[in-house]
Amino acid sequence: MHRGVQYIICRAKLFNETYPARPDAGPRHVSLVKTMGRTKIFRVIDNRFLFCCSSCQAKRRLFVAPHLRRKNIRCHKCGEINPCSFNRRLVHREHQAGQAVLITSGGKEVDVDLTDISHKGLGMEISIKALRSRAVKIGDEVQLLCNWNPGLFKGTRYLVQNIRDQKVGLKKLDPGKHE
Repeated sequence: MHRGVQYIICRAKLFNETYPARPDAGPRHVSLVKTMGRTKIFRVIDNRFLFCCSSCQAKRRLFVAPHLRRKNIRCHKCGEINPCSFNRRLVHREHQAGQAVLITSGGKEVDVDLTDISHKGLGMEISIKALRSRAVKIGDEVQLLCNWNPGLFKGTRYLVQNIRDQKVGLKKLDPGKHE
């Protein structure tokens, strides 16, 4: 390819201009791939979700494969690439911020930061010190105390379901069921 033609193509790509593909052909449009923004979380129901572009706000209902958790999706209108994360939970979780005290079945007390809550359980973060001392283990039965809202966890027992990094997931136990 001739150097002058390369310059025209590079300039066209930089300034989003048109350039002739061949001298006898019509103009050819070059569009740039726009940069990706922040990851947006979309709620998936029956493997379908309502995609909304972060720059032009265009909406379209799209299909997503059942095994996918994340995907980069190009907007059909403006061409921007949007990183997407898919929420497949059936039950809605409320974001809940605050501090509480977790009491294990062995009597240990651990300070925790609440992150979210639902009618089936809750999510929280614990300190690295508590993680290393193995104060909380999967399968433990625990209770929570909350100073700023004493009725929030009154008499409720939880089962430690999952521990990943500093995040801990608790499952609410039935009132009559104690393991």
